[in-house]
Amino acid sequence: MLSGTHGVLQAFGADACFRQGLPRVHGEKFETVLRNWFDGWVRLQDMGGDMGPVLRSIACSVLVVQGELDEHATPQHARDVAAAVAHGHLWLIPAVGHMPAQDPPDEFNRRVLEFLNPFRPGGR
Repeated sequence: MLSGTHGVLQAFGADACFRQGLPRVHGEKFETVLRNWFDGWVRLQDMGGDMGPVLRSIACSVLVVQGELDEHATPQHARDVAAAVAHGHLWLIPAVGHMPAQDPPDEFNRRVLEFLNPFRPGGR
């Protein structure tokens, strides 16, 4: 995992197409997004990669959203994260990859808003 993380940072420096694509996806703060992503994964590796203690310390409700076909994480990963959080809820979206907010955007927005407002119809 760590070598892949460093590979993404190297691609950012060396691959013009990759560098030009990030602003389209992440807007004008794309460099900050990339740096925060990179630093977060490096810190996790420094911690030994075990997120269990962090996840178990979360007290609020959490909606874990992942595409069933995510290229970067397995469905079991999403299940494990949701199970580790005391009030974890899982929405594993069938036939969707790594960008669930973009694949079914209307459904994504509706489901997230319902989760955030438990008093709306369909909310928790």
